[in-house]
Amino acid sequence: MPHPDLTDLGLAPELRDGEWLNQDTPLKLADLRGQVVLLEM
Repeated sequence: MPHPDLTDLGLAPELRDGEWLNQDTPLKLADLRGQVVLLEM
């Protein structure tokens, strides 16, 4: 059950304009579903 103080902001925006290590093509959120992902910003 979500915490009552948190607002549901909907779906996450698609990842874009990124440089990916060990990938020939950009990834989509659907490609990462169920995976543990570390993003460095």
